[in-house]
Amino acid sequence: MTGRGPRQARAGKDGAADTRGAARGGAGSSAGGRRLRRLVAGLACAGLLVAAGVSSSAATVGAARGLGAARPAGARTGNLLTYDYGNGRDGLDTVDASLAGISKRAAWTRSLPGGIYGQPLVIGNQVIVGTEDDVVWGLNGSTGAIEWHFTVGSPVTAVTARATPGLSGCGDIFPLGITGTPVIDGSHSAQGHSEIFVAGEVQRPGTSDWQGIEHVLMAATITGTSATVLWSHQIDPPGAGSTYLIPAEQQRSALTLSGGRIYVDFGGLNGDCGNYQGYVVSMAESGQGVLETFKVPTSREGAIWSTGGASIASGGELFVATGNSANTSSGQPFDYGDAVIGLSPGLTAIDSYFAPSNWYALNAADLDLGSGGPIQLPGGKLIFEIGKRETNGVSTGYLLDPTALGGIGHPLFSGPVCSNGGSVFGADAAQAVTVGGRSVTYVYVPCPSGTVALTIGGSASSPTFSVAWRAPSGVESNGPPILAGGLLWALSTGADGGAGKNQTMYGLSPLTGKLQVDRLVTPVEHFATPAAGDGRVFVAGQQGVEAFAPPAPSPAGRHDRG
Repeated sequence: MTGRGPRQARAGKDGAADTRGAARGGAGSSAGGRRLRRLVAGLACAGLLVAAGVSSSAATVGAARGLGAARPAGARTGNLLTYDYGNGRDGLDTVDASLAGISKRAAWTRSLPGGIYGQPLVIGNQVIVGTEDDVVWGLNGSTGAIEWHFTVGSPVTAVTARATPGLSGCGDIFPLGITGTPVIDGSHSAQGHSEIFVAGEVQRPGTSDWQGIEHVLMAATITGTSATVLWSHQIDPPGAGSTYLIPAEQQRSALTLSGGRIYVDFGGLNGDCGNYQGYVVSMAESGQGVLETFKVPTSREGAIWSTGGASIASGGELFVATGNSANTSSGQPFDYGDAVIGLSPGLTAIDSYFAPSNWYALNAADLDLGSGGPIQLPGGKLIFEIGKRETNGVSTGYLLDPTALGGIGHPLFSGPVCSNGGSVFGADAAQAVTVGGRSVTYVYVPCPSGTVALTIGGSASSPTFSVAWRAPSGVESNGPPILAGGLLWALSTGADGGAGKNQTMYGLSPLTGKLQVDRLVTPVEHFATPAAGDGRVFVAGQQGVEAFAPPAPSPAGRHDRG
């Protein structure tokens, strides 16, 4: 798998068990009902419900997603504790009220050293990011003031990494530190604290050459305006130096918290250089016990690198997507390159996988199926997967059954998605809404020319999808999308995942694609994903973080419309 553009990275994929909050309440609770009514009101204000004939009843909006979910104590509005709000990776914020009226100028901007590739996390009135300088920052969500920070280690320099055998000139993120999105356990919020887990690439203390490079997982307790490191462990899989070289591995995907374990995915550097393989490792949340490991059974490559991290089904099974392997002809054995793989919580392959029938041609052309990762669709009965363009230049989407992925060449359904070819990078988004009295599932795909929305049709055993809308001309919303405050939000990150010259954040109608909001933003890194929480939208990029918020009421009770 080879990246595109001067600063692109690579590594892991998916997730599942919902980490939105400590407890989950029904829509019938008074607090849940109020939140749901606020969401409905926000959609109505954005012109989404009436225009599309969507029911404004609290009982029917957001079918299959429990919009009345309770929030951790201390959170005034929405939290974002793991990439795309939950381990299904659907990008759906079910809590924050309408964000359609955000001001044209950022409410605040906070400069930070080191680029930010991960999605900002939000807990209460705090936004949290990790940087390539190997530092985790906790910022005040209202002002951008730094409330705490801690260091994972010393980041790896280009000179040191490229001195590794086979890595000369390879890689495009330097310094190389924290790339994947961290994850927060909010279940301790009633006790006044939370725990955050972050993976970083570091230069081991006392070393200065490539043999001192390692990957570590660090845990810290967050209490108000302070953070205290709990533990740190090396997480490089066994076999370093024989089956792979540590500096050739890159940790790109979001971390996943499920069943009391932290899952971390590994891929390779931009350029597919050196001796590396795709891995998933997991460690107990306590930091105790053995490191469990799954290695993609390739002789080389097979990276797990998509932005979103592992996608997890209701039974705790993990689903990851891989990049190309070294087997590039039909006469060679299938080795799980360019595939979707199902894993048990203990990281044992569950004999369930999918690969396109031309997997070997995708391998040969470096057309990674795993440039995007699998997401669980509402209801848990389907997985959607899409990656780089096929050999015919078409980006193909696949619907898969999580209980039986289909083997080689047998998805439940496949079809073209991106009309002008090009490749999909990063995570998709999905939601179910009630339109005209029936539940409709939408899937939102970050095509190079802009977001494409699909609707799921057919039957449970024979599903299909069709294009509902494409982003308007000139709206280059090609970054991974989220759904929050009544709109679909996505950044322009340049064609084929490269950094764009004029970076913009777009807010689109989820049901029609109509442009509702556009805001110039800080230059962002590859596959950057916006975040919404606590009534704001956050963008993290090459130079720091900025926040957008609805204008505060004036003393006379009037609102600045921006």
